[in-house]
Amino acid sequence: MKRDTLYIPTPPEIAQHPELAVLFLLAESLHVALRTILAAHPVLLCEERPCWISLSPDEKAAERLLAAIGRLSKSLLRYQSTIPTGSLMCDSSNQSPPEEPPF
Repeated sequence: MKRDTLYIPTPPEIAQHPELAVLFLLAESLHVALRTILAAHPVLLCEERPCWISLSPDEKAAERLLAAIGRLSKSLLRYQSTIPTGSLMCDSSNQSPPEEPPF
């Protein structure tokens, strides 16, 4: 599971676009929710599970929730791309992490 490097908006960016703070928290929360659900239902990680083995009701619900998280994550990225200061999720292959504050 590839994870992009998280971009933390700077205070000047948040001052100009306050929604960046909430979008940052939402992006992180979605990632934590995804990992938690997969930890609770590792069978969902198995791509080679035979189709005749059915999922339990809670596994089916978890699978639907993961799909909803995926859709919301994509919507979040689309919205972020409309904000002129940039995106909260940056491809880790071409960006270094933000500098730490001096304090």
